[in-house]
Amino acid sequence: MSYIDGVLDVSATVPGTIVEKDEALNMARWGDGLMGTFNGVMDEARIWNVARTAEQIQADMYKTLNGAQAGPLANWSF
Repeated sequence: MSYIDGVLDVSATVPGTIVEKDEALNMARWGDGLMGTFNGVMDEARIWNVARTAEQIQADMYKTLNGAQAGPLANWSF
């Protein structure tokens, strides 16, 4: 699922398993890159290792992470 400002943007069921690869992370790009790229402004991105509901995302999206939260793997401020 993909959320923009705490609102569900895209939801899809993808078959298979998650495989870790030693490759670069591409943000704001989908498919093989030929389908399109993000056209906008991004000021922060977070990656969590737990599923979060829209309500949880909305409750925390303007809060600064302090390290006490369970689940965040990465947090980038641009």
